[in-house]
Amino acid sequence: MTYAPLTLEENIYPSRTEDDHLISRLPKKNTQSHCSNPTFKTKDSTNSCDDYGYVTLAAASTGFLGLFQTMAVGRARKAAKVPYPIAYVSHEEALGDPAKMKFNCAQRAHANTLESLPFFLFSLLFTGLRHPRFSASCGALWVVGRVFYTLGYNTGDPAKRSRGVFHNFGTLGLLLGSTWVSLQMVMETF
Repeated sequence: MTYAPLTLEENIYPSRTEDDHLISRLPKKNTQSHCSNPTFKTKDSTNSCDDYGYVTLAAASTGFLGLFQTMAVGRARKAAKVPYPIAYVSHEEALGDPAKMKFNCAQRAHANTLESLPFFLFSLLFTGLRHPRFSASCGALWVVGRVFYTLGYNTGDPAKRSRGVFHNFGTLGLLLGSTWVSLQMVMETF
């Protein structure tokens, strides 16, 4: 934080106490609420910023999802005796050893989540600017679907990853939502 320098007049004619000088040099507090920011309001929503906490909660839950998946990979790596930094074992090794197949599956579930995470977070936070409850619902659907996807994949049978296929509905909702918010913002410029 920087303070405004004293003017020549303040240095020559110190009519105020030192405390008054310090107080006058403090930055002015912005009293405008973020809720009055037009980004958060549209003609059909009045207090969308009040619900934005749900969106950030959905975003924060991805950290727990990542931790859950990382721990699953670590357990599978230890059980399969796969040393670091090997990311995957060969297909032949995996077919011959169920523990190594589970390791490959756990690693793939985690990698697949990481591949989709940037788009997910962007669309979650962006859609949430205008439609926070919809965005948070799609986010929760995505995270819960990813948990089921991971649990199914970690069985060692890749076909069981489809248990969490419903996470795609969350992705689709956020894709459509972020497109809609973009269109709303463009239309407001006309």
